[in-house]
Amino acid sequence: MTEHFSLTAPSIRLAGIVKGPAKEIPLRLLLDTGAVRTILTWETAVGCGYDPAVASKRIPIVTASGYETCPEIILSQITFLQRRLHNIPVLCHPLPAELRVDGIVGLDFFRGTKLTIDFRTGEVSLDV
Repeated sequence: MTEHFSLTAPSIRLAGIVKGPAKEIPLRLLLDTGAVRTILTWETAVGCGYDPAVASKRIPIVTASGYETCPEIILSQITFLQRRLHNIPVLCHPLPAELRVDGIVGLDFFRGTKLTIDFRTGEVSLDV
């Protein structure tokens, strides 16, 4: 599956879908090969039926501003670049409003695949 991204944009933002206990919602997701874990905003998690505030597992992460602890939830399903994963653990954390995204797709989503980002043509592809 190949998708196009803007060569002039500061980051690669692509469409995705998350399915939760309440509903399935379309998302704007940031592809981030520097992120170890996939992250959803609290609002996104709550919007599809999760409650990060009662998550039993908290994971320490390193951000640009220091160390923080984030709740981990188990997503029923996430689809990105036409790859669908079930029961995937993701972190919930606020993201800067300037990013205009609902979450970040990190390396944990891409393990075991071939991710190709072509900055000449503005194409990203994922082979499973």
